[in-house]
Amino acid sequence: MFHLCLSSDLNLAGNKILRTSFVRFLNIPLFFRPDNNIGMQTQEFADILQEIYNKVKGTDVKGSVADYIPELARVAPGKYGICLCTSSGQEYGIGDWRENFSIQSISKIFATALAFAHVGDQLWTRVGMEPSGTAFNSLIQLEYEHGIPRNPLINAGAIVVADILKDIYKHPKDEFLKFMQLLSGNPSLQYDQKVALSEKQTGYRNMALGYFIKSYGNLKK
Repeated sequence: MFHLCLSSDLNLAGNKILRTSFVRFLNIPLFFRPDNNIGMQTQEFADILQEIYNKVKGTDVKGSVADYIPELARVAPGKYGICLCTSSGQEYGIGDWRENFSIQSISKIFATALAFAHVGDQLWTRVGMEPSGTAFNSLIQLEYEHGIPRNPLINAGAIVVADILKDIYKHPKDEFLKFMQLLSGNPSLQYDQKVALSEKQTGYRNMALGYFIKSYGNLKK
């Protein structure tokens, strides 16, 4: 689906800006762009994925599922799948790759790209582009830096990006979902309502982050 993003036929308002944003902001390697052929055969991809899958499957299970959101704590820890989608639209998968799952903070990169496509470098007047050095949900740096999050990939930064999208769109949640459906090539893609409700019921720190940012005038909505 990167081919759709980068082609001139993308049926989305401001598609030229969006194409530029994705190549520039996401820093897509040259060999994954549609005008390049990486030259690997179908069986090579399948063999590589099988080798990786087997090697990882044979290792000891470490760590644990996220439990700071109750719904995530219910996910079976043994779930494991790999999927590779090339720029020409070929798919290679193994394991539990067809099972739906909550992408969580991965969504931040797409929200940021969408906001950047509309406001460009003005985005960086409200959120930085530096490593945070603290936890993803920390409040510590916000006071020191007067409500400007260090980057859009920590929770405070994602809240500011969401505020920008609310300023751009009348129905931002619907527009963001359409954007994700377009990029994924999956029109059935939906929000995970159970996870969303679970986060809403327990997201006290995110609420605190939002109010703290707003106290510095960096949230409009």
